[in-house]
Amino acid sequence: MIAALAAKANSVKMLQSRINLLATYLERLPPSYLTGDDNTMVTGEGEPTIPSHTILRSIQALVNRLSLAVPSATEAYEQEMLNEANDVHLMELLNDLLQSTTKVRSLGKKYNIVEASGGQNKKHADETKIPGSRYAEI
Repeated sequence: MIAALAAKANSVKMLQSRINLLATYLERLPPSYLTGDDNTMVTGEGEPTIPSHTILRSIQALVNRLSLAVPSATEAYEQEMLNEANDVHLMELLNDLLQSTTKVRSLGKKYNIVEASGGQNKKHADETKIPGSRYAEI
């Protein structure tokens, strides 16, 4: 389970770095590119940014496919997520119940031990009060 979570975390980090790379590329496109005046522009660092039509088409295709990643039946998706969350909460409650049962059982065992030893002490005390007994008080 830890390995699966680590793999998911790594994939999210990689996706975040790729999104940051795309955002940086789009931010560094020259404003004149949008107006059609000039294809190159010197950025704040002094590096020219040359727009690539291939990259821009790939970004546009990615943006167009994003709607496919979002579930179309959002109500069914939310219901499924709610069911899974309820299952997790139910398992937590059952775990708490089992732990409480274990604690009560342990307490019962300890009570029986104390009660049994208390019964032996009471029996011993009763023997000392019987007249003619060798433990009788003088």
